Amino acid sequence: AVLTIFYLLLDYVLRRWGITVDQALFWGWGSSAVLVTPFFLGIKKVRKNVVEEWKNRFLMTYTPNMIAIGDENGNFAFKNKRMTELFQELGFSENLTKQEFYEIPAMEINREVLQEENIKNYHLKMREAELAIAAGEQIYHFALQDVSLFSEKNEPKGFLMILHDLTNERDLERIKLETLGIIVHELRSPLMGIIGFSELMIEQEYEPETRKQYLNAIHTSGKKLSDLVDRFLNVLRMESGQLELAPSPVQLIPMIESLVLSLEAQAQQKSVKFTCLYESQIPEIFASEEFIREALQNLM
Repeated sequence: AVLTIFYLLLDYVLRRWGITVDQALFWGWGSSAVLVTPFFLGIKKVRKNVVEEWKNRFLMTYTPNMIAIGDENGNFAFKNKRMTELFQELGFSENLTKQEFYEIPAMEINREVLQEENIKNYHLKMREAELAIAAGEQIYHFALQDVSLFSEKNEPKGFLMILHDLTNERDLERIKLETLGIIVHELRSPLMGIIGFSELMIEQEYEPETRKQYLNAIHTSGKKLSDLVDRFLNVLRMESGQLELAPSPVQLIPMIESLVLSLEAQAQQKSVKFTCLYESQIPEIFASEEFIREALQNLM
């Protein structure tokens, strides 16, 4: 990876002199006016390098990562398609410098790691971090790799910047934490029910009928607790891609009517009334009845 970065930066430095790496190789192979064979070998090698260069340019242009190459003054001399789209989407100026990029007020830099390394006559300064950029209500997250090239005299020669989009990953993490927070909150009610009724039965004796009521309440709370644990495990399975669904024919109308009936008491407490309107003929669907029911219940 370091050698690839070195090639890209060196290619840019040579281009500042009006020379490409391929031309340099061509001159190196074809400089002999006496030996003809090395000259043709040089042409063959240049042809191969040209193909490789165009392949690299194609990959850099259409890679999902955002790639930019800068000059010795900190200006962005090249931005691939994704980096250009990002600048436009976030409203960044086309003339934005690297220093101005890091000074954007809406940017937050986290988990920063700095490294330095010497390669031949050049000095590399590498910066890795995680960026959070706020744009209105949306927050974009990126993994940053910034490699700057310096001469032996510590004179800047250029830089390579790569951004990897982490926004979807961070949004999924946020949703997961919110879901876990809801589950943990909901765990308190059945736990308090189990603890409360069991303490009452331990502290004093009750009539058989009363004991049966308390035991039923403990059983109901335990079942609800088990359902919440299953939901928590399903979240973990979904995250790891190990959740196995058992699809089957599902009739939506009976399911919705059943949910309306079960939630009627809670709805009345909040002055909410459910009204079901649907076509007379709704075909059955093929899905996981458990998760369809849970999704509808959460919506309601």
